[in-house]
Amino acid sequence: MSTKINVNFEVRNAVIMKDTLQQLSIQYEETNPDVLLIRRAYNNTVIDANKGKITYDSDFTCEIDKIKQKYMVNWYRDQAIREGMNVEEEVKSNGEVVLHVNQMG
Repeated sequence: MSTKINVNFEVRNAVIMKDTLQQLSIQYEETNPDVLLIRRAYNNTVIDANKGKITYDSDFTCEIDKIKQKYMVNWYRDQAIREGMNVEEEVKSNGEVVLHVNQMG
């Protein structure tokens, strides 16, 4: 039996979260610019960038973990690029993602 789960997760940028969901081929709706809804059979997934919360069905914990991991990689990449850094991503055999950040020029 599935249950509804609420977790705090610092979604610092709704645009990066939207890009993350698109990269993972997850369809979503915007209920407002900072709240994203992913429709599911029982409990929909709601990502609220204003409150920093994700509400989801326990049956989708694995999917939420993938979203959170990909979002954080995208967020750190965006921050490094904004600071003028060159970013390369390495995915290790165990699935771990390593970002290599170097000063440009």
